Amino acid sequence: MGKDNILVLGGGIAGLTSALELAESGNQVFLVDKEAEVGGYAAQYCCKGLELCQKCGACFVAQAVDQVNNHPKVSIFCGLQIKSSQSTGDGFKVTFVNDRGEESSFDANAVVVATGFTPFDATKLLAYGYKVYQGIYTAYDLEQMIREKGSFKNAFPAEIEKIAFVQCVGSRSNYPQQDYCCRVGCMYTVRLARLIREELPEVALDIFYMDLQNFGKGFMEYKNECITDLNINLILGRPAKSYYHPLKKKVLLQHESTVDGEIYEHEYDMVFLAIGSQPGVDTQNIANIFNIDLNEDSFFNCENSFNPGATSQKGIFAAGACTGPRDIAASMQHAKAVSLNVIDYLKK
Repeated sequence: MGKDNILVLGGGIAGLTSALELAESGNQVFLVDKEAEVGGYAAQYCCKGLELCQKCGACFVAQAVDQVNNHPKVSIFCGLQIKSSQSTGDGFKVTFVNDRGEESSFDANAVVVATGFTPFDATKLLAYGYKVYQGIYTAYDLEQMIREKGSFKNAFPAEIEKIAFVQCVGSRSNYPQQDYCCRVGCMYTVRLARLIREELPEVALDIFYMDLQNFGKGFMEYKNECITDLNINLILGRPAKSYYHPLKKKVLLQHESTVDGEIYEHEYDMVFLAIGSQPGVDTQNIANIFNIDLNEDSFFNCENSFNPGATSQKGIFAAGACTGPRDIAASMQHAKAVSLNVIDYLKK
């Protein structure tokens, strides 16, 4: 086996980017994903472009899928679940199984794990009434509906007067025990609010927030522009409860003011919960199979910036959001850095 076979595990934006970078350097890449097709969660995000691009990165996914599908050095295998891995002296023999119980094995000199993240399950926070009351959605639901229907108006044709976004749902909290920042919610929410504002100029838009994290180039300038020019209202604090009032036909949000400590109740036509991200559902299993460490937040541990993506197991690398919360652009950037490190590793 020559030193040019690389297994990329996961077909989201980080896996796609890694596969392309590694293939462009002349390596044969096996891209394996457990789903029926590649693209990952990011493939379900909607474009938030208006007259000008909003740099949300959603379009990068479709472009990467097309490039990977047409690259002669990339072989794609979908619908496979990882089963085992064993060292072969100069690499790894990794075995997968499909839903019929049939096994497939790949010999690789290096492995890039790019299995992404899992969106937080908002049903775990009973106080928000997600999937219990009408009018309460996650921002991820909103993404999918806009992508499917083509616009916010098509997704929600009824007359709407007032909308709220609630940030940090499932992030930076003791319950569930997930005290890290999702790193994407602030820019993500403002982009969605701006998209709605362009379609519904008269609708009232409120964003409940804990604080605004300045992740991403130009975020504060972008946020200030939206607040000033587009009349998007920021309300400091995280609501404690939301529910649907059948007589008022409104979603009610209970919120403690950080100014006077009083409890206020706000009425909305709909509420969108900006959910955080968690380690992928297969993270622990993959860590066990490859014998690699996880960090304190249960993502793959590869924090050495001088050795991008390197895990505790020689020859096994991790890229993108499986190493911690990242947006599309940051996942692509990290995957490129990891790929360069893999190429350097194979030369040694």
